[in-house]
Amino acid sequence: MKRLFLGVLIAVTVAAAGWEAYRRIAASSSAARPDRSAAPVAIETQPIRKGQIRDIGVFTGSLIPKSQFVIAPKVAGWLK
Repeated sequence: MKRLFLGVLIAVTVAAAGWEAYRRIAASSSAARPDRSAAPVAIETQPIRKGQIRDIGVFTGSLIPKSQFVIAPKVAGWLK
């Protein structure tokens, strides 16, 4: 009977200590991270505009192909 009472007392004590630790951890994490939904955010609205989107690029340089071919006839003369 004494062992049963002592076991239940230890289980309740461990459960209470665990609950208190959980409560403190949850309270400290919510205090470290403020609620962002309550903070006002400044925005600016505009009416809808329709138009083209263009991206113009100016490039300089030379183009060099990966492979080249030399085309030459096997006979002399003109092709008709």
